[in-house]
Amino acid sequence: MAKSQAELAASQRYKKKHADQIRAAQQKYRQTERAKVLSRATQRKANARLKVEVLIHYGNGQLKCCWQDCDVVDVDMLSLDHINNDGCKEQDRKESGGRGQKKSKGIYRRVKREGYPSGFQTLCLNHQMKKEILRKKELWT
Repeated sequence: MAKSQAELAASQRYKKKHADQIRAAQQKYRQTERAKVLSRATQRKANARLKVEVLIHYGNGQLKCCWQDCDVVDVDMLSLDHINNDGCKEQDRKESGGRGQKKSKGIYRRVKREGYPSGFQTLCLNHQMKKEILRKKELWT
């Protein structure tokens, strides 16, 4: 909806009268937003380092899929796998992210904090899927 001439004039007078306050508020907002962006970027880097550290530990000292004869080393294609297929239990743990949230960061933090408990391995996403297919075939037979 277009403003009338009187409203535009009033708006311009207000901006002129309060220019210093408006400028200060805008500067404060930009600094706050810049800090948030930098904080998110720093957190993303820290999460990426944590993922690599955990995957190396569960990859037997290498950033590599644990499936026999698999050569996948791309960190974007690797993930943490529950050896006993009990990952559904993680969903009920609040520190693992809880339902509706990304659980991967939570589980990486948790396993490191708990001293890298057994029951996990590093698998590529293809072999995660292959493992699930084999598990379901066992249920059908």
